Amino acid sequence: MPAFKGLLTDADIDKIISHITLPLNNVRWTKEDIVKSREFFAETKSQKTIPPASPLYKRGEEKGVDYENITLVVESGKSVTVMDGQNFKALDKFQVGAIHGGPKFSYSLRYIYAPTRDGIITKYDLWTLKKAGSVKVGINTRNIAISDDDKWVAAANYLPGNIVFLTDELTPTYILETSGKIGGIYTLTSEKKFVCSFRDMPNLWLINYTKGFEIERLALPEPFEDISLSPFEDIIIGSSRKGTILYIYSLKEKKIINTFETDGMPHLASARFFCEDASKYAVYMG
Repeated sequence: MPAFKGLLTDADIDKIISHITLPLNNVRWTKEDIVKSREFFAETKSQKTIPPASPLYKRGEEKGVDYENITLVVESGKSVTVMDGQNFKALDKFQVGAIHGGPKFSYSLRYIYAPTRDGIITKYDLWTLKKAGSVKVGINTRNIAISDDDKWVAAANYLPGNIVFLTDELTPTYILETSGKIGGIYTLTSEKKFVCSFRDMPNLWLINYTKGFEIERLALPEPFEDISLSPFEDIIIGSSRKGTILYIYSLKEKKIINTFETDGMPHLASARFFCEDASKYAVYMG
């Protein structure tokens, strides 16, 4: 963005500030809007094997690209480069927009789902190295999660405040309205549920995607604006922007099992977990 010094007067700046700080009311992006925005570029379900033209195809003794070792590079130019993780050779690049929440692999490792801040989700097929489709699920999207059976894509939106559940063909099936600002949504594969926290509401929601998106609401001592889910899916680490405590929440016991004092809100999305001498550890950035 260019500098506006000398272009805007103090009065102009005051008007801009007044405008952008106005409260938002009646922000709408309906199921009908989502359906109209949906584009499916290629029908890929009928493709049961990797096509011979694909770099991932293995010819006899000649090894193709290992699709379990694909590296994705999110670029400032609003594109994603698909790289062979063995030699970091670029295989393809596709345009998506300003990604937020990070691209997600399907559990089959065949597809990539890339969400943008302005609500567009792009589906990309690694077998064919082509876009499979896209859809606009909201005005301001936080992040997405994929069900462990690859049947559902859950998109958490700030604006409008909801969670949109899409089929694997990006068709909206159910919209869950929320009364709070969602911090993030993740998948609990062991329980067949999505879990989400809120930036302004002291709750965790467990959403069962095998039982009609039933919700179990779990009370918290304060909102978890940011969370990190352990790979063992037994605990959640949570914190709030204005808080001074890092919480360790047990998903099995459904309660806080420990707390630590902290200065500000750590970046829990960057947390990494490891085991040593029968103990579990988490490392995160402050």
